Amino acid sequence: MAENDYSKLFLTEPELRNKPLIKMTYPGAYIDSERHFGTQTNLSMAWRYIKEPILFDRIPHAHAFDEFLCFMGGNLEDIFDFDATIELTMGKELKMFLIEKATVVHIPAGLIHTPLTFKRVDKPVLFHPIALTPAYYSKFAENKKTVFYPIKEDGTI
Repeated sequence: MAENDYSKLFLTEPELRNKPLIKMTYPGAYIDSERHFGTQTNLSMAWRYIKEPILFDRIPHAHAFDEFLCFMGGNLEDIFDFDATIELTMGKELKMFLIEKATVVHIPAGLIHTPLTFKRVDKPVLFHPIALTPAYYSKFAENKKTVFYPIKEDGTI
């Protein structure tokens, strides 16, 4: 394909691929609009294929931007084929919510959230977080403040 003015608008491997900060069986993908496209457009997102229980983040925190956490079944022929239990804690009162079907959670700017635990995963889950900020993942990796913990078979971390 000949280079043209539009080629910079396409992001493919290897730039799209990343090695998650947690032990996962499959590689993930992510984009930060600032790093990958050189724009301050407010979009950062990742794709994570979760096939076993894992604790993503144990430290409650909030962001200065909105975030969407998308939980879909990992069967791409039917993304609503969902068989998992995910615990998400939200609010200053740390109220726990169970996610047991395909769900999108809107986390408004300033809302405290996490821990996020994939407690039971009988069928793989496609976890797709979307942050409305231009450099969430690249800045996160540079200033790592969140720690990820795999869950052992006995349920401990």
